[in-house]
Amino acid sequence: MARRVIAYRNEHGGPTSKTRLYMGALNHLDRPDWRTSATERWMAFVRETPELDGTDIHPHLPAPGADKAYLDYILPRMRGDQKFLATEFSLVLFYQQHLTDPMPAEFTRSNGLPGGPVWKTIKSALDKPFTQQEWDGFLAALPWFASHKDYLTAQVGRFRATGRLAVATYGVVQDAAMSRDFGPKSTPWLLNSLFCPRTVQPGADGRPGRNNTWIPQFQALQHT
Repeated sequence: MARRVIAYRNEHGGPTSKTRLYMGALNHLDRPDWRTSATERWMAFVRETPELDGTDIHPHLPAPGADKAYLDYILPRMRGDQKFLATEFSLVLFYQQHLTDPMPAEFTRSNGLPGGPVWKTIKSALDKPFTQQEWDGFLAALPWFASHKDYLTAQVGRFRATGRLAVATYGVVQDAAMSRDFGPKSTPWLLNSLFCPRTVQPGADGRPGRNNTWIPQFQALQHT
């Protein structure tokens, strides 16, 4: 498939084409069982194909810092002139481990919500969206979320520190798929999103609700 794409670019753009090609995406490189002989062949093809500018990774992480396994794997296996994309990245698998944790009683009591696990409070927000203040308070009440509230800044910083990052992108908006049939085993993608129309009421100006943990960091990263 990569060779077909390369041939198409050569046919329609030739040596002056501004289109850059990266092969992706690699997932779960923090797990040894995903670093297989097929993954090695992938990286060998990327390295040995001059038309490719590098590879793409999707580091959705089970723990803060697990991105190191991705970088330690791909960087030595690329040519010196190649870079990488991170077209998706998050702590979503880390968050998933905490969906059955109990909600802090002070938050549920002060917001008139029944006690229970985290996932039920998220389900309550999906069934009847929270105000912006309530959603901000919900995220601040989760110790495993709030203790890593600088994740976006820190992660992009680690990518940039390699000197090999081409582009990093981030999840923009909650959608129907990530909200449907939410339960204790769901993947909580909606905790990643910059905009939160599924769990937060729109503001008085009609704009969608926001994840105010991520928005300021996202904006600041555009200027650094």
